[in-house]
Amino acid sequence: MASPRQQSSPTEQVACRLQLFIAGMTPHSTQAVIGLRAVCARLLRSSFELRVIDVYQEHTLATAQEVLAVPTLIVSAKTASRVVGLLSEARVASALKAAGVAAKDFQADAVTVAR
Repeated sequence: MASPRQQSSPTEQVACRLQLFIAGMTPHSTQAVIGLRAVCARLLRSSFELRVIDVYQEHTLATAQEVLAVPTLIVSAKTASRVVGLLSEARVASALKAAGVAAKDFQADAVTVAR
């Protein structure tokens, strides 16, 4: 079940939109989804949208986004950034910052990680 910060109403402003590309519902894919949700809960104070995309089910979208390996995380805020492979807290924080997520949208103790 999604946390309240992940769910956004049409009028609510979200800090960023995340697309996580995975390959099937394997243990590795499941761990990537769970891990990313945990990292975002630790890093972000503002709402965010997370869309999990199975490349087997939506291969056209994966091709259009030039996804060559999984897991791939695409972060969209002011610009786009991506992480391929390990979704560690430091790598996700760097991608959020590179995509232009504002410092005010980070948890207070996460700002130093994102710098």
